[in-house]
Amino acid sequence: DIEYLDPTFDISSTSSFYELDITEICRQFCLIEQKYINKIRTKEFIHKAWTKDDRYSKHIDAYVDVSNHIVSWIATEILKIQDVEERAEAINFWMLVAEELYEMHNFQSVEKVLAALMSSPISSLKKTWTLVSKRHIDMREKFNNILFSNNKLYHSLIDTISTDTPCIPLMNPTFRSLFSLEENRPDYIQDEPELIDWGKMTIASNIIWEIKKFKEPYPYLPVKEIQHMILKSENWDNEDVRYEIALILDANPDISDVGIKIMPSKMFPKRSVRPQLTERELSLITTGGTMKSYNRDDFINRHGEPFKCLYWLRSGEVQIESHGKPLQNLIKGKMFGLSSILWSSSPDAGRYRSYSAVEPSVAIQIELYNVKQIAETEPGIFMKLNYILARRLALRLRANLNDKSLLSSSSGDMSRRFIEIKKKKSELDSYRLPVDQVELRKYHCALRGKLLSADGELLITSNYVCFNTSTLGIVKQKLIINLDEVIDIFIHHGHIRILYPPTKKYDFQSFEDVNEAFSFIKSIWEMSSANITD
Repeated sequence: DIEYLDPTFDISSTSSFYELDITEICRQFCLIEQKYINKIRTKEFIHKAWTKDDRYSKHIDAYVDVSNHIVSWIATEILKIQDVEERAEAINFWMLVAEELYEMHNFQSVEKVLAALMSSPISSLKKTWTLVSKRHIDMREKFNNILFSNNKLYHSLIDTISTDTPCIPLMNPTFRSLFSLEENRPDYIQDEPELIDWGKMTIASNIIWEIKKFKEPYPYLPVKEIQHMILKSENWDNEDVRYEIALILDANPDISDVGIKIMPSKMFPKRSVRPQLTERELSLITTGGTMKSYNRDDFINRHGEPFKCLYWLRSGEVQIESHGKPLQNLIKGKMFGLSSILWSSSPDAGRYRSYSAVEPSVAIQIELYNVKQIAETEPGIFMKLNYILARRLALRLRANLNDKSLLSSSSGDMSRRFIEIKKKKSELDSYRLPVDQVELRKYHCALRGKLLSADGELLITSNYVCFNTSTLGIVKQKLIINLDEVIDIFIHHGHIRILYPPTKKYDFQSFEDVNEAFSFIKSIWEMSSANITD
């Protein structure tokens, strides 16, 4: 019988993740690791099953997915912190977590923490790392050397641990050894193909045994709130987005006066704050700008020309094209020219799109040096602008509408892509949305009712959430939600809840991945009132 240890603290007494007890966090990591690893069947390690169809290695695949989630979640939690000193303390915190996990012989979770801290986005926080404790930097190098750089040190460490002691060894050495064995040694004797190579089978068995031999469970009780936080919290799973945000944070180590709360750091979902520029801030940004008038079909910026200015459309309508194909129409109040800010050092910034007036239009042209003056005189506004632009970049990447995908495609691929956009546009026609709306993503889900739930499709555009239910292709119900009017979006009992004035609420459920859907929809909502585009 196992004598279970009680949790080390009362979770109801804390509201911030960083107020949680480190020992209890580590205990929950141990339970999560054992839960997923114990489900992996021995046959999933044989014949490189994890490199084939997931039918042969579904538990390994599930473990890899949750591992990737945890790594990106740790990095996200650090990047959500707006103060450079607090970010350094967060890194110190995670090194303390790694240290205790190491003492608990949970080497897999140590690997996850180090993978997050040594990822490109977190490593690029140079000003943050200067404030990290030297002891923790030395500890990171020590763990990296023992667990990853020197196989002899790691195997010597594992050999000292008794099999009746709870332990979670590293998985990667096992996969590497098994892969090498399969690649270099056939199953049958070379000169006698009817004879099985039992020597190979013995070696494979010994390799797998290095993981399977540790069967002793950790004597800890699960704390579902902490496990839910680890496994279900929002994470920015696109490393390119995390890297762009890290660069902005590192260039501006103190952004406490921006007026945007980047770090929620709460155990339970926090209602979001939508970053948006006020009229005063827009006026300051456009101070010194030049009023430009354009007739119908006049080019604001031609395809092939670098984009060197930011524009604020005051009247009329502007069309964005890429390689002669329409992408989006912009209306009064929109800002565009994002690439001139984010990639001002690149000679290719904005070269692959053109902007032309659909009707007589007026826009304020803002030179980059004016924006740089704002950076010096109004750092809060400048950081808010940068934050909004970074979120817009995240939207472009998630929607897979970025220029790189177009550049890397053949002309046939490009034609198929714009046919697909046209098809999506025709699907939106039935909702009678503004002409500049393009479908960004579609989800199969259900709208929860008082008695029954209605299955259907949820369509996401830059400013609307549209839902329809259908039976045998016949539309039964339509719902159009204007994101500019939405009060809040959050997860409620596993559903995505949208609050709409005056007292309406819509619950969407049965997503294939509710956290991914919530993260995407929330990011679109947060940007819907920013009035900035590329």
